[in-house]
Amino acid sequence: MSKKLLLSFLVVTIALAVIVVANRQIPLVDSFSDTYFKETTTQAALAYATVRGVNGVVSVLKESQVELSPAGIGVSIAAGQILDPIDDMTERLSTVIVTALVSLGLQKLISEIGAAVPGYYVAMFVLFLLIPIWLPRPHKDRYLAVLLKIYFLLLILRLIMPVSALVSDSLYRQLLKPEIIQAEQQLASIFPGHDQLRNFNDFADSESISSFSVAAKDRLEQAKSLFSKISDNVETIIEALLQLTTMYVSLFILQVIMIPVAL
Repeated sequence: MSKKLLLSFLVVTIALAVIVVANRQIPLVDSFSDTYFKETTTQAALAYATVRGVNGVVSVLKESQVELSPAGIGVSIAAGQILDPIDDMTERLSTVIVTALVSLGLQKLISEIGAAVPGYYVAMFVLFLLIPIWLPRPHKDRYLAVLLKIYFLLLILRLIMPVSALVSDSLYRQLLKPEIIQAEQQLASIFPGHDQLRNFNDFADSESISSFSVAAKDRLEQAKSLFSKISDNVETIIEALLQLTTMYVSLFILQVIMIPVAL
């Protein structure tokens, strides 16, 4: 009886302690995980914008490729051989980045839910341990097993996700982020900005594309110049797109599979 009373007192003490500390941030871990989610999401969004910009330029050039030279059909075929692989890779990479963004969002949501669970809810579950303490042996084991599963879920919500983010942040900064930034810079140095892209879109949509107006000729020259630049840097573009794909697939695997399993 004295042992049961001692255990009961210990459970009540733990429940009271949980009420005091449950809604407080875990030093370093919470702040690091918040920073990681913000920076990684921002970087992924920038990568997505860059890739969609590349895809937009390629799409415009594909639509206007017949006008790139009087040769017409021959140039169209050559342009297709150059632009189609890039177009396909940007579409696939966009899907990969969106998947990584969704994964980041879900993990951040789980982490925030764990941090926002009211302390008295957790304390209530802790107090449920009083029941198996006073139950006879056969019922005690069954009830205790259910409670342990609930506590494990609460532990995942509160601790494992922030710790996982902390580990991911270290790996991301050391291994993935430099490669991602390098690939983005390579693409940005080749492809035009949003203002120029808007001009290309206007050019592709213009009904007077075949006219001899000064504006049409200028835009045609811009399209020729950009196509020539892409042709000269095809290997660099493909390598950068492959590098981004590899990095974001690795990020997804680290976040969703390897680190949670290891923890």
